[in-house]
Amino acid sequence: NTTIEWTGRDGNSSGQCVIERIGGFFSQGVAHVGMEVGYFIYQDTEVPWLPNTKYTLTVGVGMRNAGFSPATNLTAIGLTNTIPVGATATEVLTNDPLLTTANATKNVSTQALSSFSDLSLTFETGATAPTGTIFVFLGDQSGAGRSHFDNVRLDAVSALDPDGDGLPSDWETANSLNPNSGAGNDG
Repeated sequence: NTTIEWTGRDGNSSGQCVIERIGGFFSQGVAHVGMEVGYFIYQDTEVPWLPNTKYTLTVGVGMRNAGFSPATNLTAIGLTNTIPVGATATEVLTNDPLLTTANATKNVSTQALSSFSDLSLTFETGATAPTGTIFVFLGDQSGAGRSHFDNVRLDAVSALDPDGDGLPSDWETANSLNPNSGAGNDG
């Protein structure tokens, strides 16, 4: 596919964010998203936030070489509940109330050359979930170079565990265990 199924700061057809096909440089498949300094993209999953839920966002982030991923590189991922607004990724991460806590960053220059590694963040809602739907945010906060993203995954698991056995209730139910008992095979 040669289209980016994300919306960027400048719309869907910005040259600041492109599909790159660099032999051997990807997390999964044969291509990844390459992004210029300060730019960001986002995708509305159209899935509403749920209360008492643990969300884990995992994204493959890449270190191409010292020219594209210098020591000042800072790659960012995050979750929010609204269209990200700002001139740069840093501005969005600083001013979006949900993204200020539901984000993770990595200096990919510390990775091996031509490699991708997973960057993850976990965000847990309480009894009251954020309003709206889940937006996934990817951005480049660096002063130079480019950020690279691939293999975006978002998981949601109930954070409720009434029996206190460390196993989420929805997992216990799906595996024919009693979510209200922490004894024997149920715990």
